Amino acid sequence: MRIATATLDTITFGQSISDGETLVSADQRFELGFFSPGTSRSRYLGIWYKKVAPKTTVWVANRDTPISDPSGVLHINARGILVLLNSTNNTVWSSNASRTPQNPVAVLLGSGNLVVKDGNDNNPENFLWQSFYYPGDTLLPGMKLGINLVTGLEWFFTSSKSTDDPSQGEFTEMIDPRGTPQLFLKKGPVILYRVGSWNGLHFTGSPLLKPNSIYAYNFVSNEKEVFYTYDIKDGSVLSRVVLTPSGVVQRFTWMDQTRTWVEYYAKTRDECDSYAKCGAYAICNINNFPVCTCFEKFKPKSQLQWSTFNWSAGCVRKAPLDSIAPVRHMATLDIREGGSGCLLWFNDLIDIKDIEGGQDLYVRIAASELGNIESRRQPTGKKHVNVIIIVASIISGMGALVLAWIMYMHKTKLKNEEDTITLGQSIRDGETVVSADQRFELGFFSPGTSRSRYLGIWYKKVAPKTTVWVANRDTPISDPSGILNINTRGILNINTRGILVLLNSTNNTVWSSNASRSPQNPVAVLLGSGNLVVKDGNDNNPDNFLWQSFDYPGDTLLPGMKLGINLVTGLEWFLMSWKSTDDPSQGDFTEMIDPRGTPQLFLKMGAVILYRAGSWNGVQWTGSPQLKPNPLYTYNFVSNEKEVFYTYDARILTRLALSPSGVAQRLTWLDETHQWVGYYAKMRDECSNYSICGAYASCNINNFPICTCFKGFVPKSQQQWSIYNWSAGCIRKTPLDCQHGDGFVKHEAVKLPDTSHSSTVKYISLVQCKKLCINNCSCTAYATLDIREGGSGCLLWFTDLFDITDIEGGQVLYVRVAASEAEIDDIESERQPSRKKQLANTIIIVTSIISGIGVLAIVWIIYMWRKKLRNEERNMPELGSSSVVNKEQSSSTNEITVSMLEAR
Repeated sequence: MRIATATLDTITFGQSISDGETLVSADQRFELGFFSPGTSRSRYLGIWYKKVAPKTTVWVANRDTPISDPSGVLHINARGILVLLNSTNNTVWSSNASRTPQNPVAVLLGSGNLVVKDGNDNNPENFLWQSFYYPGDTLLPGMKLGINLVTGLEWFFTSSKSTDDPSQGEFTEMIDPRGTPQLFLKKGPVILYRVGSWNGLHFTGSPLLKPNSIYAYNFVSNEKEVFYTYDIKDGSVLSRVVLTPSGVVQRFTWMDQTRTWVEYYAKTRDECDSYAKCGAYAICNINNFPVCTCFEKFKPKSQLQWSTFNWSAGCVRKAPLDSIAPVRHMATLDIREGGSGCLLWFNDLIDIKDIEGGQDLYVRIAASELGNIESRRQPTGKKHVNVIIIVASIISGMGALVLAWIMYMHKTKLKNEEDTITLGQSIRDGETVVSADQRFELGFFSPGTSRSRYLGIWYKKVAPKTTVWVANRDTPISDPSGILNINTRGILNINTRGILVLLNSTNNTVWSSNASRSPQNPVAVLLGSGNLVVKDGNDNNPDNFLWQSFDYPGDTLLPGMKLGINLVTGLEWFLMSWKSTDDPSQGDFTEMIDPRGTPQLFLKMGAVILYRAGSWNGVQWTGSPQLKPNPLYTYNFVSNEKEVFYTYDARILTRLALSPSGVAQRLTWLDETHQWVGYYAKMRDECSNYSICGAYASCNINNFPICTCFKGFVPKSQQQWSIYNWSAGCIRKTPLDCQHGDGFVKHEAVKLPDTSHSSTVKYISLVQCKKLCINNCSCTAYATLDIREGGSGCLLWFTDLFDITDIEGGQVLYVRVAASEAEIDDIESERQPSRKKQLANTIIIVTSIISGIGVLAIVWIIYMWRKKLRNEERNMPELGSSSVVNKEQSSSTNEITVSMLEAR
């Protein structure tokens, strides 16, 4: 018996569905059927959202056993087991059953859960089987992450291999119930990231996941089971958590108005997320350099390793503890309602990270080390850090050790390998060219599991092979027949040119370079920077190179490469991701600089802007304040009439890579551990989505809702705003009145708005900048252009303000509003402290002068009065004794008066 309509949500014993038929949940939310993911032709049985396009799959039955053709059939047998058959009637996949039912039925519920139950028994505890117990790469509301301590069944989710292959990938997110249960992200058996334990509100490493009006998070830990789950408070909202093929955990919410999935949260890893990065008794802060710091009263276990940025050995106490006392550290177990319970540690403390919104940790130290820690504590401002006892010490001698390590990293042993290809020479598959300093190597390779051959450049002494540039990324060679030579072919065989040509087995050109002019003696050289250049003989002037690979980056930006545009030739320098780790052809993501207005750095998916890093403020991109200058990296931005570009230099082995999933990550090679470590990765959350809040609104991922109108503005559509669709943005409460005067509202610590339609004026003060804006009725906002040395220059906006985010270390933005909405005169307010001080000083001086004059005047008056009295006494006639008595009384009275005056 076959199901004839797509509206049924149930399969009963004896029924089946074939490829092309589907089950639909009663509420029309989810659909079960056969599909092919991405570009794959294989067929899978899965569940997806019925009304969401393009198709978004949330569960796959036969993820590791695809069907090669549209012949699949699903049915339920008498034992209540779902069975998936192929064209040869072989079982491709099957469920299991905890007992034998009387009337087995399979139902697709409105939650997306495919359950097998006995007849009309709707008690979830009696289900024979359910898909929610076997998540794939997606966690739906109501699914669990954890373990059943009675049966041993574990609930975890595993990434897919790729968007075209749903089979189990490398990454797993799961809960480890040992000790105090914790959430981990693993790559195979290796712990990549520890989200931490549950503190009553959220996992300690994810303070952003706060309770709100959309999501309800829950954690259960008892003698039967340990699990985390979440629900949606509004049943009409679609939401899912996905573990991507590259190991990024993303939470998405469906916006029905825009018909798109909006990223509510994404956890992308930086260097501090690497498990136990800093070893024991040390804390990691990605905004510091170096990132690892010992706790106060602790010191590096190995000073030498610490100074070479290998922190794995961690720190030890300066003074030992009492050997009789047990080693114990503590923290609050449940932070709800002021905190309760106690969390104790009895071994070394590892994997500690400094995070905003983190908890307090009390670390045990020797009594002799306590000193006056309490008296030295300073207010922490808005940021609440992860630990109470924190150190900010600089290790003596570190500079010399760092220098020694850098020398070690840069030392070279020259060998006989050639770094040059001359006219008439060639290299074949299996042969290589090596830079003179032995750092880079050029040759043929096959990426990942691919059998195709590519010509590329990689680090010679780094294993496994790390490719930084590919010549024929979009035109692979199918066999090991490639030949690279530098020829004298002319354009249309007329002019002699120095052109690199890559040939296949049929002598067809697979890839070739170009040339700006005809050389006399063309040579190709692989430089120590990783740059493959074509030049004329011994002419080493970079401005004269005929061609260079650095002008055509792939997915990797090496030190010395540029991101930007040559305004004279139109040549653009940008990064483009690979399609996958097995396929270096051009992927979906591009990182590039848009020179319009004030140049900015963008991350795009096709033509769609995903993320805007902002404009350059003299130190870093306005949206990336954590990229501060440090001893190892030097960042530079050039903007003139000929070119606009960003570049960086480094004293260590480092690269900036754009992953196939669109994550830009800066990686540094540690020779001691022979591994790449993430120095920085751009963590995209919902606020990273371009213009998520619309015009005149700022986004703060720590708030709920995340979007807030600027002061003096209100939502353009209150209805849309209330359903968390902020795309319409905000409008002014009161219209501007340029003729009679407007004001400004000051917004601090923000990523400045999109500068595509802005203008700049260099070398003027902020006061002058304000005057330029207030005198131009089209000016909507202004800010400091260059923040170095106290700030200079002027950045002006003349259109609506978009894509503003509250960020730590951000800049100050002055937004134009009606005079009635202006809170204070922005620039004058900044001067208030100094003006008040000046006024106070003036008052003191004036008061002192007046007081001094007053005292002198009183003294003079008294002197003149007493002198007059003495003269009068000399001129008085002598009377009787009674007169003498009166005189004495008068004199006594005068003395009292004088004393009173002097006392004044």
